[in-house]
Amino acid sequence: MAEFQWWLLIVGLVAGGAIVAVVSMDSRRDRTDLEGRERDAMAVWISERVARDGVSIDPDQAGAVLAAELEYLGLPPPDELLPEDAPALQR
Repeated sequence: MAEFQWWLLIVGLVAGGAIVAVVSMDSRRDRTDLEGRERDAMAVWISERVARDGVSIDPDQAGAVLAAELEYLGLPPPDELLPEDAPALQR
């Protein structure tokens, strides 16, 4: 009977670990999941959404911003962040 109790404990730990993994899983989509036509559709959706707030943006501009954001997220983290009142970088 003692062997059955150990087996039950092991099964319980594995099942509990699986439940915790499923509950804590983040199933939201990431920006890297968006490709091609879906990114274009997202750019159109963004331009229509911000137009409701009174801001005019072209879908091509929104697409360029999305592409730039994806490129930025692929970079390593910065060594330091500039304070908000620091002057903008000159190009």
